Amino acid sequence: MKMWKYILSLVLIVTSINLFAQQQFNTSNTNIDYELETGTLNITSRLYTVAIEKAVGEKTTNKSSFDAKLKNYINNKVDLKINGKPVNVSYYGFQTNEQTTRIYLKVEKLNDISSLDIRLALLMDTYSDQQNFMKIDIKNNRKSFVIRKDTEVVKINF
Repeated sequence: MKMWKYILSLVLIVTSINLFAQQQFNTSNTNIDYELETGTLNITSRLYTVAIEKAVGEKTTNKSSFDAKLKNYINNKVDLKINGKPVNVSYYGFQTNEQTTRIYLKVEKLNDISSLDIRLALLMDTYSDQQNFMKIDIKNNRKSFVIRKDTEVVKINF
C-alpha cells in the first residue's frame, strides 16, 4: 500500500512539473529608439517563434513565404504617428531561432519627434492574454509600457 502511494505521488509530481513547464507566457518585447544624428526611429520586437508562426500562419523555416506573410501582418498590426501625422513604417526583416524571432522596423528621415502615437497589436488577435512590453528611448527620455488588448495605442509627448 505504501508503495502505491509513493508511485501515485511521484506521478502527480511529474505531471505537475510537466504542466508547469508547458505554460507559456504570451509576451513580446519591443524596443524603440531614436537616432538623432540620422533621424531614424528603430523598432525591434522580440517574440516567441511559435507564437509569431501561429499568428502569421507560416513556419519560419519557409523563409520567403514567412517573410511575405510577416510583412503583411506587421502592416496590419503596427501603426505610428509622429507629431500627430501618420508615417510609413519600413519592414527590414527578421532573425529567428527555435525560441525567439526578432522583427526589425524603421522610420527614416525624421527631423524631430515631439509626440509619438503607436499602435502595437502584435499577437493580440492570437492570444487573449497577450502582453507586449515596450521600451522607448527618445531624446534621452526613457519610458516603459505594457500593451494589452484594451490598451493597444500608446500616446507619448516629449
